[in-house]
Amino acid sequence: MKSYKISLREKELNSIRNNSSAVKLIFSVCSHIANLSIADLYFDIPTNPLPYVVLYISDSMNRLIWENENRQLHSIHFPFFVSDNGSFLKLHYHGIEIDSQAIQALTRLFISEDLQVSFDGLFEEFLETTKEFDLSSLRQQEIWVLYQYLCSFEIGYLRYDYDPEHEDGQRHPLHHLDINFSNACTYKIGLTSNMEVDTFVDLLNLETDCKYISLN
Repeated sequence: MKSYKISLREKELNSIRNNSSAVKLIFSVCSHIANLSIADLYFDIPTNPLPYVVLYISDSMNRLIWENENRQLHSIHFPFFVSDNGSFLKLHYHGIEIDSQAIQALTRLFISEDLQVSFDGLFEEFLETTKEFDLSSLRQQEIWVLYQYLCSFEIGYLRYDYDPEHEDGQRHPLHHLDINFSNACTYKIGLTSNMEVDTFVDLLNLETDCKYISLN
């Protein structure tokens, strides 16, 4: 499994509360990838000081993983395919290249988008927002496909939480996993000890042995 480090502002890593903020973080990562060589991105183990996000790539896992100043570990699915040409990483989605122009257009589309709106009128809004980018007809169609995909793709959010402020015995353990964003559908799994980065990565890696939950 390969890993690539992307340095980001602390604010970008502490504001992931919904699908929209997750997509904006993905765009920040894509922008770094588009502008940095592999030599600037690659490293083996995330030991550098915060803030950073690590892109983990394998045949079975494309994940962004990061730790914030509160010792929480976060992860979301990275929605694009990644290829390595020896000098730079290339991003694509089913043959559609994710280049700087696509990143800029999509970022503009999602600046004020909360991803909860109806799809009625979405195409008209798309045309209005992207006309300033002077896109060819084919490129506009490709970015429209990307836009629809990012409005509805599965984020796969997971957080390891170390939470001494709200600890409440078995109801809210000091160490636990939070799954999903919304309080309406989230649930937590208590842990008996802290979780390190390598264990968190291993939990998400389908190429290693499963972890087991002992119900009591």
